[in-house]
Amino acid sequence: MKYGIVLALVVFVTGCATDPGTRETQKQTGSVVAGAVVGGLVGNMFGGGTGRVLMTAAGAVAGGFLGDHIYKKHAKSEYEKDAAQRALNQGASGQKITWADPRTNEAGYFVALNTKRMSDGRVCRDFRRGLSVGGASVDETTGTACKKSNGQWDVG
Repeated sequence: MKYGIVLALVVFVTGCATDPGTRETQKQTGSVVAGAVVGGLVGNMFGGGTGRVLMTAAGAVAGGFLGDHIYKKHAKSEYEKDAAQRALNQGASGQKITWADPRTNEAGYFVALNTKRMSDGRVCRDFRRGLSVGGASVDETTGTACKKSNGQWDVG
């Protein structure tokens, strides 16, 4: 029961930050803690006495590493998401909004272009974005993002 309370607290605190870097760190920490809790619970099912304590500790460590690995593999940069939302909400057409994620050594830019209203009433903007890794440009794409009912832009 207490593991569930700790996990719920971590998930709650993860959503409280407004700075992209802080949000990213909190989400990563939440993933590590969740992995450690699950790993500890699984490890606790094996052994007896001192062996059970050791298996619980080993499970927690392994779960923490696994949670961190899964997070890093699937996390999209909060810095990139933040730059896209800022460019689409406040950027003048053609204004370049740059971002950098020191965790992944990635950087890029997002440029919102023309605004248009679709036949179904949605507000959409064309955009151009670029990505570089370690200072080398690796991708440049264009697309159209449309504003969702919750006020966020669906960049895709």
